[in-house]
Amino acid sequence: YRHCFDQIHVFSPSVEVDSAWGPVKQFAEHLSGSSFHSEWEEPALRKILDEQKEIIKKLKDAKTNKPLPQLLTIIDDFADRSDIMHSASNVLITLFIRERHFGSSCWLSSQKLTAMSTVARVNFRFILCWRLGNQKEVIALMEELSAIYPVKVLHEMYQIAIAEAHSFWYINLVQKRKEDMFHIRLEQKMVYD
Repeated sequence: YRHCFDQIHVFSPSVEVDSAWGPVKQFAEHLSGSSFHSEWEEPALRKILDEQKEIIKKLKDAKTNKPLPQLLTIIDDFADRSDIMHSASNVLITLFIRERHFGSSCWLSSQKLTAMSTVARVNFRFILCWRLGNQKEVIALMEELSAIYPVKVLHEMYQIAIAEAHSFWYINLVQKRKEDMFHIRLEQKMVYD
């Protein structure tokens, strides 16, 4: 995703204390506009999205042939804030329902799937899943995906995908064929036979 986004805006309580954000901050220095927020600042996020919307509208009205600028919002570590994750009236819901029409993407990171709102989960385009900490979370994920394959098949795929150290299950939910949806990391397609 290195060349996909013109701006990155991170909202994470750990953005100032976790060294894992260092490479993201370094990369963002070369973008046209980015920001890092250690608090949930809904007015700031609304302003960012409104500015993006205005830019996209102007470019579309001008019928430009140039690629439209893309914005990425990363929301991390707010699973303990139900006012963010489960409010029907906050900007997070808007991000998942409408903002893709204005070149805005949202990556939502959490250690607990069920802590994320149903609206967000229904609008996921992809899932990256590392080893889950308890069976309740595994069951929740399998239920979320059970319209694609039976739970038993999904569980086998999950076990294979996370078998190696640091491995993860990549699920691309926008693929038209279910045979193209499931992968070990971003490297190997998993096909149910």
